[in-house]
Amino acid sequence: DYKVTGVQTCALPIFPSLKEKIDVEDFNGLLYQVGAFSKNETALNLVEQFKSKGFPALIDNANNLFYVKVGPFLNQEDLENNIDTVHKIAGISEGKILVWKP
Repeated sequence: DYKVTGVQTCALPIFPSLKEKIDVEDFNGLLYQVGAFSKNETALNLVEQFKSKGFPALIDNANNLFYVKVGPFLNQEDLENNIDTVHKIAGISEGKILVWKP
């Protein structure tokens, strides 16, 4: 599991085999923000729901709110292919697309 504190770029480890195939500096994925909550427990429960369905998810804490973000998705097409499921899990009709740079 990866924990992110504060507002920052989300970094996940790049495995050596992948690192040889992509230039990390030129790679941008997408995160999808599905909510902002005043209670950490609420955000943690939603993250666990996503993880139980096979989606990576994390929490950013800023301005006394806990932002739940799903991903990273490889690109816009990857996000669009999963958006209905993400909306269903989160119980929302739309979220906020964010650029993720490792």
